[in-house]
Amino acid sequence: MFVAQAVTAGQAAWSPALDENTGEATLYAPMDAGFPADGILARTRGDAAWAVAELDFGLLEGARGHAQVANDRDWPGQHAPALVRARVEGFTPP
Repeated sequence: MFVAQAVTAGQAAWSPALDENTGEATLYAPMDAGFPADGILARTRGDAAWAVAELDFGLLEGARGHAQVANDRDWPGQHAPALVRARVEGFTPP
């Protein structure tokens, strides 16, 4: 799956809650074979207004058959009985 992270940037005089914003937009791909090691396809920096990248859906589809990161196959496992019963012990929040 590809993911786009969008941010508000610049002044937003129309909204007292937003006032002036900073941030960077990023386009992510799976961190798997054929994609960037850090998963970042494009990001804005400084005054850049747009993060632009070509998305290779053929590569994405092909990677699903041999991917080390298998979101589509691993997702149902999060409801496995052992995981549902898991609990954290000995953890004290900071």
